[in-house]
Amino acid sequence: MKKLQKLIGDLELMVGAAEPGIVMTENMSISCSITLLEAINELKKTLEAKRLQNT
Repeated sequence: MKKLQKLIGDLELMVGAAEPGIVMTENMSISCSITLLEAINELKKTLEAKRLQNT
């Protein structure tokens, strides 16, 4: 659960940084992509665990 909470915090920071007029550097872009991929994987794991609980 801690990893999911950290990802939520990271995603919230990304939203705050995604203001109009903000220029994304290559490092920022890479960091955002990694965070999004991690979030997707965690969400998939969570959904799969819930699906297995319901069977």
